[in-house]
Amino acid sequence: MKKFLFTFLGSIVFIGSIFAQNSGTEYRDWEKWLDYINIIRTVNLYEYSTLYITKVDDSKITYPDKNDNRYPALVKTMALFNIVIEKKIQKEFSHIKIVQIENAKDLTLDTKSLLLEPEMTELDMGSQALRFWIGFGAGAQRMVVSGKVSDSQGECFHFRHKRISSKSGGYEGTMIIEMNNFGADIAKIFKKMYKK
Repeated sequence: MKKFLFTFLGSIVFIGSIFAQNSGTEYRDWEKWLDYINIIRTVNLYEYSTLYITKVDDSKITYPDKNDNRYPALVKTMALFNIVIEKKIQKEFSHIKIVQIENAKDLTLDTKSLLLEPEMTELDMGSQALRFWIGFGAGAQRMVVSGKVSDSQGECFHFRHKRISSKSGGYEGTMIIEMNNFGADIAKIFKKMYKK
């Protein structure tokens, strides 16, 4: 009976430790800057040689009608987003080889490889006219980008960050500015985590 009890309790502790390890630690306003991050394991990008980046998942956002002048701006800038992320990370970590892939379905990571899966989870392109004529935040553009980073052992962390832009420029220009900011944000996560 004692042996059974100890085995049972040991199993609970073991399962509990796995759950705690996988659930990670959540932070809001991480480093007084990032909206949300859940860290399971910190990542030192200098310990890796290759970073795979999947195509930004845009399945959760609704594209405007094709006859809407916001549509071509969104299509064009979304096509550039992966390259922007790559350039911002490469600027901070010149040693890393970045490989762009469509998805991670058939990808097997080795011990020197990382996977970044970015996602555009919310997008409101706002109104260019309201931004120009009224200002004070009227017609502001709102974007939320999320992402998950994994290595050969599994998920390391995932994050979410929101940006609001009330710049009076056109749709394409405003989108490009914020995508550059988001790319820099993702690079900054790796940079700040390395300094921990």
